[in-house]
Amino acid sequence: MKKLPKLFLPVTLLAGIVCGFLRNDMYVDAQGDPLGLIPLHHPNYPIIYGLAAVVAVLLIVYRFAGPKRPYQIVTKLPIAGIGAGFGALACAYMLFKTEGSTLMLVAQAMGLFGFWGLATAYFAGKRPSLLNMLLPVFVCFGMVLGNLTLWSRLHQTQDYLFDSLFYLFTAIYGIHRITAASGQKADDRAGFVWGQAALFCAIAAAAYGHILYFVSLSLWLLSTFFVTPCKMVLPAPAERLIKMLERAGYTAYAVGGCVRDGMLGRTPKDYDLCTNAKPEEIAKVFDGYELVKNGEKHGTVGVVVDQTLYEITTYRTEGGYEDSRHPDWVEFVDNVCDDLARRDFTVNAMAFNPAVGYIDPYGGQSDLFGRTLRAVGDPQKRFREDALRILRGVRFACRFRLVPQKDTLKEMIALAPTMDRLASERVFSELNEILCHIDEGDLLLYKDVLLQVLPELAPCVDFCQHSRHHRYDVLRHTEQVLCNLPADAPLRWAALLHDISKPQTFVQDEKGEGHFHGHAAESARVAEQILLRLKAPAALREEVVTLIAHHMDLLTPEKPLLRRRLSKYGEPLLKKMIDLQTADRIATGYKKEKHLQDRQKLLGVLKKLTKEEGRLEVKDLAIDGHDLIALGFTEGPQIGQVMNHLLQQVLDGKLPNDHETLKAAAAEFLKNQ
Repeated sequence: MKKLPKLFLPVTLLAGIVCGFLRNDMYVDAQGDPLGLIPLHHPNYPIIYGLAAVVAVLLIVYRFAGPKRPYQIVTKLPIAGIGAGFGALACAYMLFKTEGSTLMLVAQAMGLFGFWGLATAYFAGKRPSLLNMLLPVFVCFGMVLGNLTLWSRLHQTQDYLFDSLFYLFTAIYGIHRITAASGQKADDRAGFVWGQAALFCAIAAAAYGHILYFVSLSLWLLSTFFVTPCKMVLPAPAERLIKMLERAGYTAYAVGGCVRDGMLGRTPKDYDLCTNAKPEEIAKVFDGYELVKNGEKHGTVGVVVDQTLYEITTYRTEGGYEDSRHPDWVEFVDNVCDDLARRDFTVNAMAFNPAVGYIDPYGGQSDLFGRTLRAVGDPQKRFREDALRILRGVRFACRFRLVPQKDTLKEMIALAPTMDRLASERVFSELNEILCHIDEGDLLLYKDVLLQVLPELAPCVDFCQHSRHHRYDVLRHTEQVLCNLPADAPLRWAALLHDISKPQTFVQDEKGEGHFHGHAAESARVAEQILLRLKAPAALREEVVTLIAHHMDLLTPEKPLLRRRLSKYGEPLLKKMIDLQTADRIATGYKKEKHLQDRQKLLGVLKKLTKEEGRLEVKDLAIDGHDLIALGFTEGPQIGQVMNHLLQQVLDGKLPNDHETLKAAAAEFLKNQ
């Protein structure tokens, strides 16, 4: 199945070309005279739709059984820019032909601007704006509507079928690409299917006088399956630091994660530089700048420019790692490739210099766009040097959707026990990032690694719930909950740990049905212990424990109930509770649409409540302690008791938040004491 995507391109192209030729033949009779409408009884029809059915079946098989990572061809040529140029040519051609409705012409004009913007960005080696990516999608929807108009007027459904399917599939494919480009969760497998379907329809539609138009759009679609690394643009201060080192006779490069992110067209969080200058030589070059020398003995000097810290490290190799964390010795070297050899993964073992370009001795670029996580050199050696690299590998794989190379994954699992010597803060930091990027299949794939730092999860593995309401075992259910939540750290932690005590609270009734009485409270207790051990921030820990403890609480769209919940938790936390409950119900494996509709109802009522009333707490009541004392209440617990009583009456809608009404209710309360 891993090689399945490579078969689609030739199959799609061949099937589309055959269909195009057969359709073109249907427009003339034996004497070469135009037939006008395509006769439905034409003998070519069974072949055409037979080929379409074959392509459809292959795509359906791929959608459900193919590899999750898309097949992409990496090239240094600006193929994406050339393809977008062909898209602009297609739109210009259709505009000059001045055919179709006004809607179609407006759509083509928008497409011309969109494709031109895409081509300009790609040729410049930059990521295109989302607006430029969105315009071709608008074109496709406009053309679908235009074709529907023609169908109703000319009754030529078969004439425009492939054309309209092309526009529809391309629009869906474009939405997938926009979703991925914006950093949101996107189904790569589904995107690949829609792209291939659109390509087949474009080639099959290349007949009946618009060959240039559809061939140009086919070339654009083809170009989207190629990847050209973005040109890295260093910020002016970083480039200035490199040039200063070079003027002083040294070599210097940006290195590591910033190069990886720049190659993807992302803006790096920070920029690390490396050079063959020794630490004292670095300090001499930047005499007059604010310097940070905390890491000088390991070869790192920080230079502050425009209030931003740039760390500059001397090229180095390292000795053994007896503590699986710090090198036993550091030796400075003169060659950047020797320095890259000590790094963890190939996607992080790249360097960049504005004048030289990319330095990539270990195939990081190929692995990055081929979606492969590979250790530099011997993976066992890399992970023995620093056990945290195992968790870092999981983080990179989840964040960039990389598939671990076989030996790399094998050693990550084999050496996972060495992580027991890692500082809790470092483990928490990595887990926090992993949880925010985790996707379907990740929790199960990396469970042997994650269980080393979260052993409390071990009983959840393959634990059958024996419930007609649950399709999955506890760990698979947990993964489904994670994948149906936004990338919010407290929410993701709550999802990971919300059912962690189910195995310990499991009982079966006489019918064999499983029950987990009190699992929410017990899971909250265990979650707090875990987060304390990992030294998680107190605010995050408290939020996670609250979410878990109350994830089974009743939440319905009734105003009194939501008013009480809003008063107790506040809007932000209550929204997260709704999200967690919805994801928990979806992860049962049943009635997803119903649960999503229930969520929308809840959020709608909550929004209205928040807008009209806000969060009502004791301090918001139209009566206070002084009023109660004046009525005859004594200072102390009695005041708090009656204020809470009045608040509940207001939240339940039994009393308005009115001074005189609350005063009368308080007097009645005192009378009945």
